[in-house]
Amino acid sequence: MKKSLIALSIAAILTTPALAFQISTPEADMRTAPLQITDPDGDVATLGKVDLFIDLAASHDDLEALKVRRAGLTLPDGRPYTAYGVHKYHRLIVIAAGPVRRVSVSSVKRKGEDRETLVLFHGENGTIVAPKPEDAAVFDMDFKRLPFTYRPLAPPGSTTIPVNVLVDVSRSMATHTQAVWNATQYFLVALPRFAQCKITLFNSTLRPITKNRSTCIDTYRAIFHTPMQASGSTALFKALETGFEKDTTPDGPPIITVALTDGVNTVPYEGGLETLKAKKDEAGDKLFVFWLGGYQRGYLEDLPDLEFVSKQNVSDELKRFFRSLGYSVSGLQSLLVSKG
Repeated sequence: MKKSLIALSIAAILTTPALAFQISTPEADMRTAPLQITDPDGDVATLGKVDLFIDLAASHDDLEALKVRRAGLTLPDGRPYTAYGVHKYHRLIVIAAGPVRRVSVSSVKRKGEDRETLVLFHGENGTIVAPKPEDAAVFDMDFKRLPFTYRPLAPPGSTTIPVNVLVDVSRSMATHTQAVWNATQYFLVALPRFAQCKITLFNSTLRPITKNRSTCIDTYRAIFHTPMQASGSTALFKALETGFEKDTTPDGPPIITVALTDGVNTVPYEGGLETLKAKKDEAGDKLFVFWLGGYQRGYLEDLPDLEFVSKQNVSDELKRFFRSLGYSVSGLQSLLVSKG
């Protein structure tokens, strides 16, 4: 039976027609069709070629600084600026030209409806300059031009700048006395030769180290061997009032008062902060406060032009504060900026 099935299978294979392989060719018009290569950019609408521009001067700018540089700001007469400074918190931009190569906005303080802006204008080789009013302009961060008034103060070297240093020696300052005393001496030596200094120690009472204001080097010599012992309460308000006493001509430079303290006023003072504000405005004083430890935010309200709070290393932070302040004393200019 098996032999019969095998014979039938072989016979079927032999009688099956052979398979043919067929190759199909495209139509004649397809064989001669041209090769087409499309450009994808041809269907993209652009305003023109894009140039890659690398500005190395802006390599360290943050986003806001880059916006300022690209805003096309100019002085009122259309001239380009040579330097600008930004105060981010109060959203102010100060630009300048002429001899100015760098602008530093030190502080901004509300003064009625206006804002008093303290600015350092730097010239060549780190010098401090006083540009003409037409060489400066002020904008907000939306690049809207703001009106301002500015009376250039005499540049450093041609005038004397009065500096008052008030040092808290109350009982709570005991752990800071040596660091404060060392930093104060450092500050006096670092101040420019045209600064005239007066040092006053205060606790329950006030104790001037020198009777009159003198060169800072002479004041340094006077306090070098003066002991600084912490005791008593804190007559902070009375000390500030003394710092605001006007002893320069009406057209003279502002008095720079520096207060080093760790706490609030604990000695009765008639009139409070309102009296101090009136005296400060009358004297045209600039107040810088360095808080050591016992800082209460907003305690002096808007009386200080600048406040610095020590958080870690008092000695290093004091020296850094004094170094920056000494530079500022060399020629701060005041711009009174109005609302646009």
